[in-house]
Amino acid sequence: MSQNSRKILSSAILLMVIFLLWKNSDAIALNLQTSKDNLPTISVPFPPADSFNTVPMKTATVELDMFSTRANPTWVLTPANLEVLHSMLNSLPSTEPFEFADNLGYRGFVIEVPESDRTVLVKIYQDKIQYDLEGQTRFLLDRDRKVENWLLMSAKSNLPESLYLKVQNQIQNVNR
Repeated sequence: MSQNSRKILSSAILLMVIFLLWKNSDAIALNLQTSKDNLPTISVPFPPADSFNTVPMKTATVELDMFSTRANPTWVLTPANLEVLHSMLNSLPSTEPFEFADNLGYRGFVIEVPESDRTVLVKIYQDKIQYDLEGQTRFLLDRDRKVENWLLMSAKSNLPESLYLKVQNQIQNVNR
């Protein structure tokens, strides 16, 4: 491809990108430049947050229920992670009502999902999951403990490595 053809193709692509991505944005300044080989380049500063019409995205807070005398570690699930969790919960079978043991040490995870008029609490420990939905308490069975292990993996960057490994060991070595 000749140098002239490359310039024309690059310019056409650049114009298409500008038109498709930024046609409705008055708040974004484009800086057109030429690269060292005389091809057009573009530099687009990230627009300020208030230039978007955003809808608040739903998130959830996860708590590792572990300590008795100090605050338990918490982290936030992204909207995408919340969708994964929702899908996992929907795939699990219901089970008979149960009570969680109130032991010392690792007691599972507690997830708070804020809704417009209430907060949904989901409790996960070993192969048992309990949550309230539309005024009814639901009990689920997760024989493979996929939800518990997935939540632990979601915590990896939010926990000290020693604590992560301790919880991982307890999850893997619990008698069923």
